[in-house]
Order: sequence, then structure tokens, then C-alpha cells
Amino acid sequence: MDSPSKHVDLKCPHCAAPLLPFEMPDGGGWSKPVQWACFNDECSYYREGWDWMWEHYRAKASYRYRVADPATGQAAPLAVWSPQAIRSRIVAAPSPEQDRDDENPANGP
Repeated sequence: MDSPSKHVDLKCPHCAAPLLPFEMPDGGGWSKPVQWACFNDECSYYREGWDWMWEHYRAKASYRYRVADPATGQAAPLAVWSPQAIRSRIVAAPSPEQDRDDENPANGP
């Protein structure tokens, strides 16, 4: 698994919540195994997505804001079928303290 980028500080343009790194399911053909998404259940993009998907597709689903590649900012919706969908795939991002320790050679093993 690729580790989440140390310097990523992405925010959702719909609610300003921080985007969280998550692992993509195996076999999906994604170029990046770790992507970033808004998991704020109060986000307007996510909340309004339920109605939009039902009105257009008669699907009981929604979507979350997702950035597939932080380097390029490539964004796309992340389809979800429930409020808990994909949450089990969220990975821990390094804390700011870990970032500083990793960058300081004096803090070696």
C-alpha cells in the first residue's frame, strides 16, 4: 500500500471538512491505491446526492467528494450506498509531529 502523502492538506470545497485518505478496493483498476474523500455526513454534496441519485437513476445511493490524485487535484465523485460505506477503508494519516520527526535526521532510530 502507498502511504498517504505527508504534505496533503486537502479540504472539501462543499463543506471545508478535511479530506481523509482511504484505500481503494482491490481490482478496481485505479492508478492510486490511496485516495482522499470527504466523510462529513453533513456535507451538502453528500446530503443532496441521495435525492439526485434517486431522481435521475432511482438508485438508493449518494456520493462523496473525492480527490483521486492530490498531486494533480483530479476530483471525481465517490459512489456510496450507505453512510458507513467505505469508512472501513479510511487509513491513518501521519500526525504533524510524526512528519516533523520523519524529516529531522537527528531523530533517527
